[in-house]
Amino acid sequence: MTRQDSLYQIYYSYLLHRSFATLTGRIDKFITFLLLLLGSSVMASMGNSMLIGLLIAGIAAIQNAFKPSSSSEACKVQASRYLNLYTEHEVLNNDEVTELKLSIQKDDQHPWLSVERIAEYRADTDLKNKSLIVLSKFEKLISLIC
Repeated sequence: MTRQDSLYQIYYSYLLHRSFATLTGRIDKFITFLLLLLGSSVMASMGNSMLIGLLIAGIAAIQNAFKPSSSSEACKVQASRYLNLYTEHEVLNNDEVTELKLSIQKDDQHPWLSVERIAEYRADTDLKNKSLIVLSKFEKLISLIC
């Protein structure tokens, strides 16, 4: 693997983790907003309290099961590690870059496939000034969010 390929993988991994951290952070904030809004409507005795209570329980269960805030934080840390490696690559030789990349990859998260394609598209456009990847409408929507 050439040094350019290795740098592309590092930059791609940075974009992947940064995008997924942003996406899951925004999902967590949206869920928290919904919980506050629904909780306020129960306190104000607006609407069917039983239905709103079930919605609150369901949304809280989803938030607890998927833990978007912890995914977001873990991806922020990984993105920071990859960015540090990308910015310091000039003072490191190829073996050191590969060794550090492999040590960082041990803690990688598993983002959604649509976020992977968005990160690949962004890496291509940033580093190669063009991309052969065509994003679907859903992926374009996700890219607007992250």
